[in-house]
Amino acid sequence: MADTRAQKKAETWLLEHSLPEFFGTTFSGRKVVLAWDGKFEFDAVSADGSIVANVSTSSARTAGNKLATAKIQKIKCDTLYLLHARDAKKRVLVFTEADMLHHFEKEVRNGRFPKGIKLLHMALPVALQREVERARKVASDETSPARRLALR
Repeated sequence: MADTRAQKKAETWLLEHSLPEFFGTTFSGRKVVLAWDGKFEFDAVSADGSIVANVSTSSARTAGNKLATAKIQKIKCDTLYLLHARDAKKRVLVFTEADMLHHFEKEVRNGRFPKGIKLLHMALPVALQREVERARKVASDETSPARRLALR
């Protein structure tokens, strides 16, 4: 099972530093009521609930340099909830990886992703970025075909 502590630490750093600095308000992860009355827990919601965001620490490419289709699909799935956050005035996707941001900017330009979502790149401090990259490498190594064969 992948260890996601580095990603959670990165998300917390964004909540406490980058997002408040950019938007001028405090943020926390919490549930928000959706248009169809259900609730969804978002990564970042402003103190007044007007800004709702999801955070991605994923790269758009896999360790084998293929398109990270599963990660991209998860972001698209979470965007369904983002689009339907009942009282949100601003809907935001925050990317710590520039390549994932560029992937979604291209999707917007090509009409395959909603234009009403603000896409932001927020870089992590170098040490935290390295920690996320190390965790990503460990997770990749755990699921590599060579490792699965060695475990047989």
